[in-house]
Amino acid sequence: MVKTRGPLASLKASGTFADTLIHSSCRGTAYTKRHVIPRDPKTQKQLAGRAAMRWIQNAWPKVSAADRLTWAALAEQDNLPLYQAFLRYNLKRVYLLQAPSPVYPPAAVLTNGDYASSEFLPGVHQIHVHFHLNNVNQSWALAYYRSTTPDFTTKPEHLVYGSAPMALDVIYDDTDVTPGVSYYYNLRHYGPDGAWGEHKWTNARIPLP
Repeated sequence: MVKTRGPLASLKASGTFADTLIHSSCRGTAYTKRHVIPRDPKTQKQLAGRAAMRWIQNAWPKVSAADRLTWAALAEQDNLPLYQAFLRYNLKRVYLLQAPSPVYPPAAVLTNGDYASSEFLPGVHQIHVHFHLNNVNQSWALAYYRSTTPDFTTKPEHLVYGSAPMALDVIYDDTDVTPGVSYYYNLRHYGPDGAWGEHKWTNARIPLP
């Protein structure tokens, strides 16, 4: 909707008109441009980048107050709020195939979780992913990496989902999938220092409608 201070043709018009034009101003200069819905190709790297951001953003509220204070030195060094320091540092970790760390510097881990089982159940326009540990021990996070290539080598662009902190059961519905295409998953569960165990799932396919 266009908000005006005077006639529509005045310099005070702003907003979207009939989903076709956008009226706005920049540094006191008014302008009008066509309203265009941004293109969203959902490439593998694009989806992985979004998954990485969600993983880190969802982890921060679960970091204890004491652990948040460990980010103070890095935040002061880079002149950033605690959360921004946490986000920037952990984005680098995720792109190195590590999990977000709840503390800075990352803590050493003694024992990772005891892997029990995983299952992948094709549904309607999604694949239901369920990962189970017998015990969490000092596991901190879990990530699902996906490809259409059998027995693939895990890369950052394969990331589709990350979860932290770790639980005995982690469930995820993978919806960015195409009927009739076979998908292969690598699952990693991580300790706080980035140590990980990886488990491969051979094939999950949504049937053609």
